Amino acid sequence: MIRIKELRTEMHKSLRDVANDLNISYSSLSKYERGDQQPSYETLIRIANYFNVTTDYLIGITNSKSSEYRTICDHLNLADEAIQKLKQLPLIIDKYNGISLSDILNFIIIQPEFEHLLKSILLYKIRTPADWCNMENFLNKDNTTPIPQHQIKEIDKLYIIQQFNNILSHVLEDEITTYNTVTKTKNDITISTRKETTSD
Repeated sequence: MIRIKELRTEMHKSLRDVANDLNISYSSLSKYERGDQQPSYETLIRIANYFNVTTDYLIGITNSKSSEYRTICDHLNLADEAIQKLKQLPLIIDKYNGISLSDILNFIIIQPEFEHLLKSILLYKIRTPADWCNMENFLNKDNTTPIPQHQIKEIDKLYIIQQFNNILSHVLEDEITTYNTVTKTKNDITISTRKETTSD
């Protein structure tokens, strides 16, 4: 039961609080949390319901707390909070041209530079002190004026920012495809999605 402590911490609950709420002995719940003992299936369901998560999340099979987001989470490794945010994006739509926040996000993701940007961020985040030291030695091998390590880090950051700015430039200057249709009448503006306007 690797996630009991994580979940009760999120709820600001002590182990004794949860044990009392679930009518489980403190000793048993403590053993479940440490992984020293496995609960019965019925107890597993009670604990999952208490924390409002799936049993698969509770025992570490999936990273999605919600069965609704399970498939997306397992395929894309996105947190439930991120999926919920993504679901809200299509709801914010400009009433004059039909462009939504999800249209903008879609445009950003399909840019050729987007994957490269993510990889650059990943490389920056996983570099160890030894990596930075090796990079410093390599760059300064033939330099009469050595570049200090902190400056190398700043240059790397600037490179990542430049990649982001290139994508942003496309977003601001290129035409964005929208999946919404805007219908204007004398007294009203109606916005419908492509799914709603497609007939069988």
